[in-house]
Amino acid sequence: MARLQILELPEGASDERPPFVLVIDESIPQRVVLGGGNPICDYWQDIAQQIGARGVIVTPETVDIPANDLSGYNGIPGGDYAAFAATVERGLGIDTSTAIPDVAGWLLTACRELEKSEAARERLRQERDAQAAELERLHAGEEPVTDERVVPTPAQWIWQWNRATPEKRLSMAAQIQDGMIRSNNCFMADHEAMIVALRAEVEEIRANRTDTKNPDA
Repeated sequence: MARLQILELPEGASDERPPFVLVIDESIPQRVVLGGGNPICDYWQDIAQQIGARGVIVTPETVDIPANDLSGYNGIPGGDYAAFAATVERGLGIDTSTAIPDVAGWLLTACRELEKSEAARERLRQERDAQAAELERLHAGEEPVTDERVVPTPAQWIWQWNRATPEKRLSMAAQIQDGMIRSNNCFMADHEAMIVALRAEVEEIRANRTDTKNPDA
């Protein structure tokens, strides 16, 4: 019975798909003599053209193409080709249920996937390093709070801020803004001078009341 096999050829730079030759062994050429301008029709050559093969080899001999030989998989751990094929499908996403085993193609796909994975890992490493540098910058100058009862220093205040929840930081920011507005109003109205003057008036009133109570003093 004729066997159909594929012999892959070296891939060129302009090839959109790997070139191959259709090999039919244990068979003889099937040519039909026709009339008109095409006196001979080659059945296998027509098939090769339809499937995109570069050519066709038809021979009555038995031809074993190493890439298509499953006997070479006896060295697979456990000797189970089905398990090997399933692993290839899981790891590389290649459906091996109907395809002729193509170890070279599988290895090429694996290498390309590894290159993509390595590039992705490198991007993740760069992002991680950038995030670590940014985190270090945010923590620069801070000092941990050791006693909650003591008013924190600026460095300790930053330490608390960096570890506060988003809700707590929003509340703290609102308090700071309110304090800035009140402080600005106090400065513009010169409340400190007013307080000093009022204190002086209070002291003067107290002194007068004391004099009234003690007229002989």
